[in-house]
Amino acid sequence: MNQDDPMNRDFDELRANAAADAARRVKAPAIVMLILVGITALQGLYGVAMSFVTDSDEQIAGMVEEFERQQQEMRDQGQEDQAEQMKKVHDFLIPIIEFSMNPLFGVLGLLLALFTGFCALQMLRLKSWGLGVTGSILVMLPLSTCCCCIGAPIGIWSLIVLMNTDVKAAFQGDPAAAAEVF
Repeated sequence: MNQDDPMNRDFDELRANAAADAARRVKAPAIVMLILVGITALQGLYGVAMSFVTDSDEQIAGMVEEFERQQQEMRDQGQEDQAEQMKKVHDFLIPIIEFSMNPLFGVLGLLLALFTGFCALQMLRLKSWGLGVTGSILVMLPLSTCCCCIGAPIGIWSLIVLMNTDVKAAFQGDPAAAAEVF
């Protein structure tokens, strides 16, 4: 085939335009994901640092005392059913709180946020569609972002963009054509 053929030039131009359009579509959700995981990474670092500075056992003991005080007040007021419900909530929440105050929890969240950020970068650069989808799913999980209420819509938005056939095709083509967008 002749490279100077006008049909080939038109096809190459169409492909480059499609890649640039896909890059523009992916750019906003990827950047928002990066901002969110950046905040989450800072929060994870803060959590790990604070777990070494604060006495979590003392904080948990204070929570247990407050639960027991509230239960006793309910019993004194004749609210035995509510006191039992409070006990069930207490028995459910305390192990979760103890786990979340563990430095390993912060490290796990930090690592997950960093991996999610890596996935978002691959999506932004049109390098890996699979990692883009993975990052979009991870951003919806409460552990990988600072707030799943914010992460869920971002992840859904990102998945909608990534499921577009033109965007999928741009990941399989030459992303250098989309480089001018960045």
